[in-house]
Amino acid sequence: MPLSERIYLNQSRVLFRREEDLTELERNQTELIWRPASISDVDWDAVIDFLESLKGSHNAIFVSPKPKGLRKAFFDRFELIEAAGGLVINERGEILFIIRHGKWDLPKGHIEDGESKRIAAIREIYEETGLTTLHLQHKIGCTFHTYKNKVRKRILKKSHWYFCTAPTMYLEPQEEEGIQQALWRRPELCHLESYGIYRNIQDVIEQGYPFGG
Repeated sequence: MPLSERIYLNQSRVLFRREEDLTELERNQTELIWRPASISDVDWDAVIDFLESLKGSHNAIFVSPKPKGLRKAFFDRFELIEAAGGLVINERGEILFIIRHGKWDLPKGHIEDGESKRIAAIREIYEETGLTTLHLQHKIGCTFHTYKNKVRKRILKKSHWYFCTAPTMYLEPQEEEGIQQALWRRPELCHLESYGIYRNIQDVIEQGYPFGG
């Protein structure tokens, strides 16, 4: 499933599918499947509040003959902003991670006015980690995740992710952006440390990491 078909709300994935496209595993996951008769049958604010209240990881699936219409109705409840970032690999197969607010994360940030997505990714990686040598290779895909800003407005962030390579070099975390550390780690070693990882970041790594990590 392409990254762009998944929307991340806290640790839950929100999916919009046709009935015939459901996998057997998804069909057996009945507690978070909705089959609304029409778009107007969904109280989106109540649904979003419910999903935001969930603890742990879930898949919430909306099933419809016209899933794109449901997805648009969901998107309309948020203000959309765009960001760009990178999955950066060094010569040892290690990933350039940041630790932001106590979570494993990948460097990314807002695309500025008039800026291309690729340039924004390079700039944000440099600003957040101090990495000065970077080779942007190809686009991995996009993710969507939601959060509330300082005035409690719902935001849907569309992040464009690029696969990059870089030599191992000195890193300097951007502390004013809440970044506690910037460091190189093999992805399979992350669970040994006392930090969580966002589900959308896990999916970006699974899709883009070239060494079976």
